[in-house]
Amino acid sequence: MKEPGSPCDDLNQNTIMDVVSDDCICTGISGVSDEDKRLTISPNPFIDQIKIETDLPIHTISVVYPILKKLNINDQHVVEDISKYYNHQGIYILKIEVSGFSPIYKKILKM
Repeated sequence: MKEPGSPCDDLNQNTIMDVVSDDCICTGISGVSDEDKRLTISPNPFIDQIKIETDLPIHTISVVYPILKKLNINDQHVVEDISKYYNHQGIYILKIEVSGFSPIYKKILKM
């Protein structure tokens, strides 16, 4: 059993920063906004690259968990090979900064 405060996955794609609560329940912070609904990431789970589908003007994309790293995106919204930075399976949290909106956080799973 994990200790309270330990990272976990509540299996809800609409939450971020999941941790074990004092009641030993895995819970996360809701990350769903109107902008969130206009942005999808596929495949999820992924192996090396992901594609972001949106009509929003993306400014920057960064991995904020487990280790901060800014990523590059091409004109087709394909994010560079994430595996060259993160070769371990597990949960990663992306911060997608969109011009004129609050940042969007998305949880992705690397296989």
